[in-house]
Amino acid sequence: MSAARRARARSTRRSRPRGPSLTHNRLIKSTRATGKLGIPGAYFVGDPGAPSEAAGEGRLEIEWGTLWAKGLRLGTGQCDVKRYQRHLRDLIVAGRAEPSFIVSHDLPLAEGPDAYERFDRRQDGYTKVALKAAA
Repeated sequence: MSAARRARARSTRRSRPRGPSLTHNRLIKSTRATGKLGIPGAYFVGDPGAPSEAAGEGRLEIEWGTLWAKGLRLGTGQCDVKRYQRHLRDLIVAGRAEPSFIVSHDLPLAEGPDAYERFDRRQDGYTKVALKAAA
């Protein structure tokens, strides 16, 4: 491999999205055309522990071209946790609520496309799939 080619490969590896960007891009790729993505959460500006400088500033590297080409709809917003957190916490502590019951499958992120297909067909009891990114 030539020196120029090795330099390009290193540059490409450094510029690949990581963390939230990688997760969002995988969601975009695994969602069917004209589908919907809901991304609630907390993405902070000024996060010193972010996986990249862009993410630390609240900027995510999203594959917008793929999103538009597939005609996906995207919804975002912060979770309204303050409204419910104390009540839910108290229910969990008292043993009256066990939120983990809703998850039917806990799978690695790489199995996301197959899991989505199974969930979409309501196959094998796929009611809620939790996808885990590699650490």
